[in-house]
Amino acid sequence: MFVYFVNSEKTSMSRSASIVIPRHLHKYVIGTKGTIIKGIQDQSGGNTRVNIMSDSDTITVTSESDDGLSRALQMIRKIHDEHKHLVNTGSTTLSTQLFTVPGALHKYLIGTGGKVVQTISQQNSCQVDFLTPQNQIKISCSSEPTAPKIQNAYQAFVQVLKTHVRSYTVPHN
Repeated sequence: MFVYFVNSEKTSMSRSASIVIPRHLHKYVIGTKGTIIKGIQDQSGGNTRVNIMSDSDTITVTSESDDGLSRALQMIRKIHDEHKHLVNTGSTTLSTQLFTVPGALHKYLIGTGGKVVQTISQQNSCQVDFLTPQNQIKISCSSEPTAPKIQNAYQAFVQVLKTHVRSYTVPHN
């Protein structure tokens, strides 16, 4: 759970609000060479400024108008919502996807001597964990870009299942 407003203040010349976004997600608000943060400031209008503290989870937005402040906060919230599934693991960011496969079918995905799972995880630079009691498979990836790698690993597992169990359809989680 993330708290959006920590502080909101209005003076005669400017309005400001603080929003809490985990520090490991700040890079998505900043963007490459500051392009995202510049876009937020430009699109918000009203002389809007976004201040990201490097030693804190707090991002402060200041604007001359309520509308500019609201637009900037809305854009930052959207960026947060698009990336909140990413988990901080210290110096790297980890993205994870779970999908459900009955435990009895895990043997096909593991393969003889673990060859199937090893091949798929190596080809996609992903970690694969079999969560037997939950009948789930967790695919985790920390090297960018994570989404295509996880999707490719997922599709490879689906293909393996389709070759072994013709009538089985893997549900999407």
